[in-house]
Amino acid sequence: SKVFSATIEHLESILARVESRIAKVEADGGVVTESQGYVAEVKTHLGEAKTELAAFATIQITSTKASENFEAVRTAGAKVKTHIKEAHQSLMKAIRSLKNN
Repeated sequence: SKVFSATIEHLESILARVESRIAKVEADGGVVTESQGYVAEVKTHLGEAKTELAAFATIQITSTKASENFEAVRTAGAKVKTHIKEAHQSLMKAIRSLKNN
């Protein structure tokens, strides 16, 4: 949970810098529509990752059903990881589209 949370925070800090750069490029007359679309995707995926992380953190682990607990943790962790990966990919696309301006 701590690792996922730290990763989300790191991606959010990078996102803030990308948004700042988008604003500068736009102020200079550049076209940033594509980058803004990718930024919207990043925000969506990070929001979903936070939601899944909250669900992940609330999973109760009991010793009576160890296999079920393991499966629940693995499934919830995979969902968070998927959204983080998607956010990262969209962030990289936003950065690449900015380089073209």
